[in-house]
Amino acid sequence: MAVALAVVATAAVAWQARKFKQRICIKFCYKIGKSASETLDLLKLAFGNENVNKPTAFRWFSRY
Repeated sequence: MAVALAVVATAAVAWQARKFKQRICIKFCYKIGKSASETLDLLKLAFGNENVNKPTAFRWFSRY
């Protein structure tokens, strides 16, 4: 049971780290003048299937 919880906790931490990296990429794209749609395309290219979904990416982009 403890091993299963450790695996779940490790996966959650890894997902949080990926989201943090993607937020940094979104901020960078905003600062260099990319649109939200272009940014989402670049996230898909860089992170593949592990990128954040479209509403999340657009919400984060709008904060900058």
